[in-house]
Amino acid sequence: MVGVISLFCISCSSVSKTNRLERGMSKSQVIDILGEPDSSQFVEGYLVWKYSLFQTWKGHIPHYFFFDGRGNLHSWYQNLEEHRENLKKWDGVAEVLKNQNGGDRQKVDLYIHKDPCDSLSGGFIPVNCSK
Repeated sequence: MVGVISLFCISCSSVSKTNRLERGMSKSQVIDILGEPDSSQFVEGYLVWKYSLFQTWKGHIPHYFFFDGRGNLHSWYQNLEEHRENLKKWDGVAEVLKNQNGGDRQKVDLYIHKDPCDSLSGGFIPVNCSK
């Protein structure tokens, strides 16, 4: 039971870990605080790391961290608009499944493939994509 409570508390605090970040931190210092990023790409001269950090009552929020040419943390932000769009997609999937089954509940295995060339909110497109 203690293990379950500990895991829950760790999940709750992932967004709050950003409070320990400071501009100018190295990539290794950020990894020490947040762990390995979910993805990375180069955008307009910055190395951009994406994390999906858990926030109680909201779920997983996309966060973007920008590193300058020396590998130091320049800035970061949470993208609530992208989060809302992701929630809308899930609502649509749930509605389709509900309608297909006449409202009956059933177990569904769902596999999601995200196109790595989808743009980030704000018009950023990974440099290795032709879109």
